Amino acid sequence: MTEYALDDIESVRPDHAQRLALVGITTVSHLLEKGVSDIDRAELSRITGIDRETIVQCIEMGELLQINGIGTGYIKLLEAAGVDSVEKLKQYFPKDLHIYLVEINQQQQLVKVLPTLTAVESWVSQAKASQTLALAPEPEFISTQNYSEWSIEWAD
Repeated sequence: MTEYALDDIESVRPDHAQRLALVGITTVSHLLEKGVSDIDRAELSRITGIDRETIVQCIEMGELLQINGIGTGYIKLLEAAGVDSVEKLKQYFPKDLHIYLVEINQQQQLVKVLPTLTAVESWVSQAKASQTLALAPEPEFISTQNYSEWSIEWAD
């Protein structure tokens, strides 16, 4: 899988990339590793001064780059089409998305070579098969306390 720098994601501002680099996050895969849980994202926000919503947006775009066949050119095209997360990509019918990407590219000339319908079908299929980090729920707290010996006494 190709390794991408944070600045390959157009929505990552240069000052944000610098702040993340100061804490050792210089690539998309580093960001995905360090932003696994909501607690991790809150900590990243706290130590970098980047708001949590922006951290989540960067993670979502990074997850899109992990889909085979979506590179930096196509990520810009998808973002222009409003597909800025794997979760949004999952919602599309491939044929409809392909038509929309062609229309967007005719207007904005973002890529020289458009993705084929087969490529878009593959992206949507991969998205549906993936588990995303940005919206992953926190792990449940599992107590080791044995509550079976407890009793409740009612007071009248």
